[in-house]
Amino acid sequence: ERGPPAPAERAALAILGGTCVTPVAVLASLDGDELAVRGQIVLLDGSKFVESRAQGPAAEAERLGAMVGAALRRRAPPGFFGT
Repeated sequence: ERGPPAPAERAALAILGGTCVTPVAVLASLDGDELAVRGQIVLLDGSKFVESRAQGPAAEAERLGAMVGAALRRRAPPGFFGT
């Protein structure tokens, strides 16, 4: 995919890391020149989830994605990322 959504999603996932079995989701959607980025992490048993969102100019896609990834990492339950 080309355009602002892909770099935003990649930036968030790069900060979150994780593995193929880490329940992480990131979706960026473009509406004109505005980009909305939504991310979510979920415990494997589904007992807890954390969400984060950011919205701003599409030209700042990577920054918006990084903001979402960083917020999710900060708010993750203890041990979520194996740390």
